[in-house]
Amino acid sequence: MVVVIDPTIISVGNPFSGLKDSGMIVLNSPRPVELRWRTFVVDATSVASEHGLVRSGWPMVNVVMLGALVKAVGAVTLDSLERAVMEEFSGKVAEQNIKAMRVAYERTREVMKVAA
Repeated sequence: MVVVIDPTIISVGNPFSGLKDSGMIVLNSPRPVELRWRTFVVDATSVASEHGLVRSGWPMVNVVMLGALVKAVGAVTLDSLERAVMEEFSGKVAEQNIKAMRVAYERTREVMKVAA
């Protein structure tokens, strides 16, 4: 599995090298990207910005992407992830992250993979 937080990395390198055909990708991207692997896409940058998760002009997408990861993998519940966020953060920051994580979960979509 590969989780791509910064989509610009795709244009400068190949973060998928070594990923097996059965591998999975969770990608922060404003639009669907067709790849030969099972791929889940969410615009985490927009979600972070919409929820005020911006520091020094940079959207903080880490926790947002966890919502997408939970949607893709399904091995962890969103509620358990919410509890973990509440242990790490407090107050408004926790609220913003939890709301953004839930929105990312809802907006995450699987993209049809292309033939290898």
